[in-house]
Amino acid sequence: MNKRYRPEHQETALEFRDVTYTHKGSQSAIFQHVQAEVKQGEFVSLLGPSGSGKSTFFRLAAGLSHPDQGTVFLHGSVPETRLGRVGYMPQQDLLLPWRTILENGMLPLEINGVPKKEAAHNVSAHLKAFGLDGVENQYPHELSGGMRQRVSFLRAVVGGSDILMLDEPFSALDSITRFMMQEWLLEQWQMAGQTLIFITHDIEEALFLSDRILLFTQPPIEGRFTEITVPLPRPRKENARDHPELLKLKRELINRMRGEGGII
Repeated sequence: MNKRYRPEHQETALEFRDVTYTHKGSQSAIFQHVQAEVKQGEFVSLLGPSGSGKSTFFRLAAGLSHPDQGTVFLHGSVPETRLGRVGYMPQQDLLLPWRTILENGMLPLEINGVPKKEAAHNVSAHLKAFGLDGVENQYPHELSGGMRQRVSFLRAVVGGSDILMLDEPFSALDSITRFMMQEWLLEQWQMAGQTLIFITHDIEEALFLSDRILLFTQPPIEGRFTEITVPLPRPRKENARDHPELLKLKRELINRMRGEGGII
């Protein structure tokens, strides 16, 4: 079903309200009174150069760091802890080499106390959808980079959070595999309906994947992020990369990032 982004119909999954944050030992803030919202079921990319605060945003959202001032809300409330409430998929797959693909997928469930038999059943039910059916008894070194990233994403999904943060998960892949994985990720996201927050340095990747893009330039970032709404219908396939609106936005983003001090 083709649809356009309609934020007015969605509840807020993640909110930064008046958030200020400074790294320990630094005299300069990364964020100053930052305001940001991510809607339930939305795909939002964080686009900007290294050192602009994208990873800090992730750490604050996941509860690994805490604001000096302001509040981080999950689904409209402030939980006692955000740890474990937000799923995370790192740039490197970080699969355990001594565990099979099935056992790697089971890891977050086991950590949460789920019995091994139940965890194995849960993960096995996802293998076909993730293109991993038939390789569950293999080990990470036997799979390609793209396949290992599928396992990493599966592990994030079965962890149970409906908010997933992906930190440049395809940056180490060759261009053909990266394009295929981007399309595969969109298919999985549209089926699951989870909220995805995606770090990237790649303007084209951000435009192809996202409902909205939050622009990160050199700190400090104050108030609301500059944001771009991507006006393309879903589902998106390979030919969407050449859509005139996307190409126009790509040129505008390159010029804007240069003008605001960002270097992609």
